[in-house]
Amino acid sequence: MGEIYLEDWGPGWTSLTLTATFGIVLIWQARSLYKAQKALRTRILVTGSRGKSGTVRLLHVLFLANKIPTYSKITGTTAVELFPDGTEKPTVRRGAAGIPEMKSSLMRSRKLGAQVGVFESMAISPKLIDLVDRIIRPQIGIIPTIRLDHT
Repeated sequence: MGEIYLEDWGPGWTSLTLTATFGIVLIWQARSLYKAQKALRTRILVTGSRGKSGTVRLLHVLFLANKIPTYSKITGTTAVELFPDGTEKPTVRRGAAGIPEMKSSLMRSRKLGAQVGVFESMAISPKLIDLVDRIIRPQIGIIPTIRLDHT
């Protein structure tokens, strides 16, 4: 039998530590996402090929007019966030738009104290729409128009 050298354990312990840390971060993110989903009384996902942004704006104003704190997220080339106080802010993107934007929007809705969240899905393919659906977990889905002109 050979001798055991403690200096040989360094790479193994480093890998184990990094893997455990990554696992903890994933669990923390999943828990934060779950809390954000549950904080919203109503979650609405608007998807389709045309009319999504207008539908999100219409629903947002409808809820605010009835004194229901609402957070809305419009995606696409002119992405904006609509806040419960009636203001809006353009979304600053670093790089291309993506699914993580939906997660951060959902978590931001919780911080703002919204009761209703209206989210526009920029996804076109059924697999990506399903992924957005799993992030938002909407009780209501709205499809204003389905046309093949966006494919």
